[in-house]
Amino acid sequence: MLRRFLSDQSGTALPLVAGIIFTTIGLAGLAIDFTYAYRTKSYLHSAAEAAALSAASVMPNLTQARANANLYAERNMDPAKFGDVVPDDNIVFGQWDKDTKIFTANQTPYNAVEVTAELSGDNSNAVPSFFSGAFGFEYFEISASAIASPPSEPPCIIATSPDAPRAMQLLGNADVDLADCALHVRSTDTEALYLDGDSQITDAGHVCIGGGFTTAGTSDIYPETRTYSDCRDDPFSGVSEPPHSGCDETSANYNNLTQNWTGGGDDDDDGGGDSDGYYDVTAGAGEYVYCNGLSITNGSSVRFAPGVYVIDGGPFVLNGGSRIVGTGVTFFLDNGAYLDFDANSSVDVTAPESGPYEGILFMEARNQGLTHTINSGISSVLDGSLYFPNGRFESNAAANLFASDNCTSLVADTVSLSTSTEIDMIADFSSCQGGLGESDAVALLK
Repeated sequence: MLRRFLSDQSGTALPLVAGIIFTTIGLAGLAIDFTYAYRTKSYLHSAAEAAALSAASVMPNLTQARANANLYAERNMDPAKFGDVVPDDNIVFGQWDKDTKIFTANQTPYNAVEVTAELSGDNSNAVPSFFSGAFGFEYFEISASAIASPPSEPPCIIATSPDAPRAMQLLGNADVDLADCALHVRSTDTEALYLDGDSQITDAGHVCIGGGFTTAGTSDIYPETRTYSDCRDDPFSGVSEPPHSGCDETSANYNNLTQNWTGGGDDDDDGGGDSDGYYDVTAGAGEYVYCNGLSITNGSSVRFAPGVYVIDGGPFVLNGGSRIVGTGVTFFLDNGAYLDFDANSSVDVTAPESGPYEGILFMEARNQGLTHTINSGISSVLDGSLYFPNGRFESNAAANLFASDNCTSLVADTVSLSTSTEIDMIADFSSCQGGLGESDAVALLK
């Protein structure tokens, strides 16, 4: 009987079954809790993204950025249920390196914001567990972060040199006012942008500098300035240079063609003068080639019909109170050609609104790097882009150099403005070439 008792195993499965049931229920409870925690983390991530994007949209106003971040975090996660998921310490401004994809907190100039949404014990809003307490998980701490960058206005002045000292300089009383666009100086030199005298950058969406800057005398830069930053490169690098051959005129000199000139007819397109006082030039087949330069001197008034005008060698001279006008025109400077407009000249020209040279007013061949000077002392209308990819632009005009609002921009290797030069640009880039008008919208980086 003893042997039968010892060998009897009936009922021994009950503890085993009970253990299996308890474990199964426990694992199911853990699964429910972890599923809830996972869903909550997705809510946190959405809240962090919304808060970061909203904060970035109003940078560099950091006070408003913080207010926006808190507002959009609360809209995504009701504080009555979740508490304050984005405390102020979780809104951090800093610098985002687009090459390394690394955000450095509190590094200036600020170009990004990181927002962390959290449910934690320290924040007094940790997520309580439903079933996991039996396994030691009384609550969960969950967080999610997002990084966003602010919008950036498109540049209307770009000095493209990658390393030149004083790639852009303002001297004397030079003044730059860019109401709806930005100034970009790509050079990484420690003195890439230099101001002296009483020169001013009074307004701009922002000033981007690849390196550093110096302000001497009483000069100053008033807009937001981003130093050691990644600035815009040549926006017209994909634009082909105008093909050309032959010469329509050689060593052309339009001298003393005054407002009283009465030769020719208004509509005969014969290259003669008109009764309204302008000497008309028409680009046959859309192109007109001046070999060995073009001089417009001694009070001449010349009107260019729509088309491409090639200066093939030599200077393009405008002086002695002369004036040029034209609509839908592009001037291409090749084989050593350069601009030389003096203080008594007047310019009122508009670039094409369509076609391969849409928005481009002056263009220098890429295989040269000369100095182009516009000193026109009368307020000028240069409605289009001045594009000197390897050249230097200089002006000491005693008047406003730009007075238009359609695709107006200056792109040159280096830029020098002095005396009382004024540059006012109120640019509308909605239909401009070369990506010039592409602003960097607010963006989620991580």
